[in-house]
Amino acid sequence: MKKFLYYLLVMVAICGVTSCSSDDEPGKIELSKGQSSALTLYANNTSGEIRFNAAASWSAWISTTSRAPEEISWLTLNITHGSAGEVTLSFTLERNTTGISRTAYIIIVCEDEKIEIKITQRPEDDPDDGSDDDEPVRVDPLYGLMQNMYFLSHSGFRISDLGGNLYTYDSKGLVTHISGNRGACTFDYSDAPNSIVAQSSLGQRYVISLNVACLASHIDVYYNNVVESSYDFEYDNSKRFLTKVIQYKNGRVYETSELTWDGSDISEVRTTYSGGVTTLIPAYSDIVNSQLLMLFDTQLWIDIDELECFYYCGIFGYPTCHLISSTTATEVEDGETYRFSSTFNYTFDSNDCPIKIVYSETEQGEGTSTTSMDFAWSRLF
Repeated sequence: MKKFLYYLLVMVAICGVTSCSSDDEPGKIELSKGQSSALTLYANNTSGEIRFNAAASWSAWISTTSRAPEEISWLTLNITHGSAGEVTLSFTLERNTTGISRTAYIIIVCEDEKIEIKITQRPEDDPDDGSDDDEPVRVDPLYGLMQNMYFLSHSGFRISDLGGNLYTYDSKGLVTHISGNRGACTFDYSDAPNSIVAQSSLGQRYVISLNVACLASHIDVYYNNVVESSYDFEYDNSKRFLTKVIQYKNGRVYETSELTWDGSDISEVRTTYSGGVTTLIPAYSDIVNSQLLMLFDTQLWIDIDELECFYYCGIFGYPTCHLISSTTATEVEDGETYRFSSTFNYTFDSNDCPIKIVYSETEQGEGTSTTSMDFAWSRLF
């Protein structure tokens, strides 16, 4: 298991809520028991509610990030402030006729603490609501993929990862072309929604099998028509959050990573391989992960560097809700124990997009290494 992981990547979506309170004492504002931090509604769902407990007066607003209120026409809060106690905050939505999913955050503040609730409204109707709506549900063999890849239709980007590889993505709803220092990939969607084939200019061919949620369930990596490696991917019951990655080489399990989620953030990654096991614990900032960063190799120690260019294709599930600020890891290999700690410091542009990450990793007794990765974001449309 490598101790310094130098590659970028991981996909799509959208976040939830984390309380800013301490684990040792009740917070000033907390979601009620059973209340989800991320709500997904259908196109014809035009109302909803959030239940929470506030220890003092509270206020609420709507935004696309956690930074400041924004005017969002399709989502409205019925009340924006109130007094202490158990609160049911209701909201209304316009019917989603845009043909694409849309997302916003409801931010609720009580004194110096806040919680964030992700509201996603899907573009298709609820098939079980019993309505007599005459508008047909859109049926398109690529539709699920387009929802996973939606964010690429309004934000283009270039990524320079820790290994110095520069990737550029070309997309008009679906990724059509990826290029970088390691060559270029083109995509064939003719078999979608069952599979995608990506062909590398360096000779690799990737056959990506998709599940019912249009997320990767299995990937075979071919070179000269021979399978070099394979990967299995498993997700939670919602078919959105990645819970396991199994890597195969020479037909045998090479490495297995299991992800534990606490709400919309990953609380632990446990990776086992021949002769060793690594347990990694992430810590998070209060900054919403609005640009959907999931750095598998670098921040989560999941060894999928062969697949790093595919994360922003939207086929590896939802990212964490918040940006990872630090990690601690314990690696036991051949009877020896190694301990690591890492920090991640972000620089943002005026649109709250992260444009630089400074990554410092310390191995106990061996010193610290520091490097960085850069991002360039640009509007395509």
